[in-house]
Amino acid sequence: MGVRPAIERIEGRTVHFVDGEAREYDTILWATGFHASLPFLDEALVPRRNGVPLRLAAGIVPVGLDKLYYIGLSAPRGPQIPVYGVQAALALRMLALHESAPGGHAPLAAYLTGLQDADDRIDIVRAVWNDQLADTERLLDAFSLAHAEPVAGTV
Repeated sequence: MGVRPAIERIEGRTVHFVDGEAREYDTILWATGFHASLPFLDEALVPRRNGVPLRLAAGIVPVGLDKLYYIGLSAPRGPQIPVYGVQAALALRMLALHESAPGGHAPLAAYLTGLQDADDRIDIVRAVWNDQLADTERLLDAFSLAHAEPVAGTV
């Protein structure tokens, strides 16, 4: 799909861009960096603390929202390019869990909300972020196992 111009508004699954084009999407990846504003998203949908969206899963999953991921909003100290790749891979893993779930939706945000503390930090110590990442990977492994379809002929 590629990079698109600014989003004017979202209506259901239809995204309207400032250039007048509109298209339907199942998932949107909005990379904002340190700018925590999502002007096209109703502020009531994204709980905030200190003006920053509350997030789970090493800072990429907004509290209460599935299939919306922040890449680059958490900035563990040190080189950022590797972080973006790790965050994108984690988002892709979650999307795969959604796609394999009945109806194309796995309740990942609710699951993570019950097991992780919401975070509003953008600047974060790398060791703390690494711990959050490891915890998220462990929880996703557990979620995958709990929701796996049984293989025919096995007990």
